[in-house]
Order: sequence, then structure tokens, then C-alpha cells
Amino acid sequence: IQYGATITKPNNGKKFNAVIIVSGSGKQDRDGNMGGIKMFSTIADHLSKNGYLVVRMDDRGVGETTGDYSKSTTKDFAMDVLEIVKYLKNLECVNSHGIGLLGHSEGGAVMSIAASISGDIKFIISLSGLAMNGLDALITQNEAIVNNSPLKPYDKIRANEINGLMFKTAYQYADSTNMEEALNSTYKNWRMRDSVYFATLGQEYDHFRFPIWRYVNEATAPWYRFFVRYNSQLYLSQLNIPILAINGESDNFVVPSNLELWKQYSQSTYFKNYPIILKVKNQNQQFQKKH
Repeated sequence: IQYGATITKPNNGKKFNAVIIVSGSGKQDRDGNMGGIKMFSTIADHLSKNGYLVVRMDDRGVGETTGDYSKSTTKDFAMDVLEIVKYLKNLECVNSHGIGLLGHSEGGAVMSIAASISGDIKFIISLSGLAMNGLDALITQNEAIVNNSPLKPYDKIRANEINGLMFKTAYQYADSTNMEEALNSTYKNWRMRDSVYFATLGQEYDHFRFPIWRYVNEATAPWYRFFVRYNSQLYLSQLNIPILAINGESDNFVVPSNLELWKQYSQSTYFKNYPIILKVKNQNQQFQKKH
């Protein structure tokens, strides 16, 4: 893999602690351009103005980074991060004992894997970074999205039921060559039962559709097979480094209960010494510290 990246550093000084920004799910460029907001570029600029050298890179198959994103897994992305760590250690302007990671969403899992492998990573900053197991994350994320959607109550029940069944089937058959067959069979059996249920609702038209073809294609790909079996505790239990974990209380993608798992699963003594949870209600309020 050839990596395309941007490095920013402070204007003053000769040696700096370094932060590598780790992106979340989906192909993203180094700037983290989401909805017109260059999230990673903004964070890098702020950190460099405050004394840190920052690296942000294009994901595999994006921009100037080579490789095939569709054939890559969360662990592959962790190995990409370790290549950047190795590169930074050879730069004279980098304090090799002050290299850390800042990750968003799936980037939390990527950071956990990378830090469990390399002792060169000295701290982690999680911005709604995943600390849940893959299966739990899929279930809670989709339930939050469904439950906060404008779907009819009976369609929310149906959506949560089929989502849960498909996720658990994918988990069971993640290492099997029969995964596609198992997923289609699970859906077929659910559809038969669901048709009987829907008939009792007295509704003329059924507007609910589960995207079975799209889901099967997604679930049988390498990334999903690894992610649904991702065991966060396996990696976090090996970490005893400073961890700053921040979560949005209205986040439907990485739900708020994820925050406590950073503390619960890791071996970080820093949580025991400084058990502080930072909460932000909205942009107009100050940080509230809960001891």
C-alpha cells in the first residue's frame, strides 16, 4: 500500500508529540469531508496550533492511497495505522515516546487493535469511537436508527426483528462458505411468519421492505465478516494507556452506552485515578464534569 497523507505541525519548536487521525466506516479522504464539513482537517489545524504534529491520511482506494477498500477489514486499517506509526518514529521532529491516535466511529476499533499490537502508541482519543463488540454495535445502532425514525410502530417492530435475526445469522456464519445461503434462508423464514403477522394488522398495503439483496452482498464481504465477529474486549483488555473517550448523548450510530465500555474493558489505570466523564448537552453549554 502507498499512503497519501498530510502532515501538519506547529510553527514553533523542533520536536513534537504526534497524533494520527483514524477515520470511521466508509471510504473517506484525509480531510474527513462529511456534509461539507472537513472534520479531520479542522481537528488537525486546531491540534497543530496547540503543539501537536498531526497526520491524516486517505483511506485505502481513496485519493492518493492505493489498495482496495472493498477487500479490506478493520484489522487491515489498524495495520495501516501501524505503518504510519513506524514512519513517524523515523522523523527527527517527532517525539517517538509521544505518539497517539485520535479515532472516530469504527476508528475506535481500529485504534484498539493497533494499540494492542504496538507499544509505540502512548494514548488514545475517541470521538464516538467504537468500544462495543461488532454484533452489539450493529444491533444497538440499527435499533436506535429505527426507533427514532418516522416508521409506523408496527414497522419498527418488524424492522428490529429482521435486523436482529440477520445480524445474528451473519455472526454465526461469518467464517462459513454457506453464509449467503444461511442469510437468504433466515429472511425467507421470517418473511413467511411476517406475512401472517401483517395480515392481522388490517393494513391494505405493506410499505416495509428489507433490502435483502443489498444486505447479503454487504454481509458476505470481508469487512463485514470481520466486523460482526469483532471482540472489543479482546483488544481493549490489553491497553493500559491514557484514554480520552467522548460520546454524543443523542448519537444513533455509536450510542451513549458505548462510552462506559472504554473504561470497563480496558486495563487503563488512568480511568481509576481520574474517573471523570465529560458531557456536552449542546454547543451553547460548558463542559460538565461528573466525578
